[in-house]
Amino acid sequence: MKGAVWVVALITLGGCQPGGPTSGYQPPSGPGPAAAPPADPDGAVSEQLRAGAVQLAAAGATIQDALASVRSLASRARGDVKTALEGAADYVDSAGSTAADAASDPPSDDEVRADFQRADDDRKRRIEAGEDAYRDLSEARGILDALSEQGPQYGACRELIEVAMDDVEEAVTAFGGKIVLPEDEPPPGG
Repeated sequence: MKGAVWVVALITLGGCQPGGPTSGYQPPSGPGPAAAPPADPDGAVSEQLRAGAVQLAAAGATIQDALASVRSLASRARGDVKTALEGAADYVDSAGSTAADAASDPPSDDEVRADFQRADDDRKRRIEAGEDAYRDLSEARGILDALSEQGPQYGACRELIEVAMDDVEEAVTAFGGKIVLPEDEPPPGG
């Protein structure tokens, strides 16, 4: 039931985003000369909030597919495998709930201009939420990795989770953040 709530929230919020994603300011990443600050920091943060929320709402559909796949496998499994898959489903469901919360309507351009610091703090909170969702998906992927030797269906489910991880990472990037992996964690597809 919890999963159905966040799915409805994502579908509802995904259609409510004003303007949709457009290319806007994103801080540079990686080595190289530092870019000049944007001429309109308020507009840049507004765009990042809008684009990130839209991307994260779209990631919700992929998370929903991954959750359905894990739950389907769990419904047919027995014993320790069933327990492991139920744990993976909990992680994916948690990622979906976190993503739905962070994909909520961003502040309007006027609200950003009125209180830039609050809007930027909101953007940072959404980045952290995206990172949390990514980590939950990573945990689920680890469980499917351990099961993948038992049959191809587990590998296919793992791939869906990796697509969801990629989608969440794109959303975090749109918010102006970057997923930082622990040293011992392979990237999706790795």
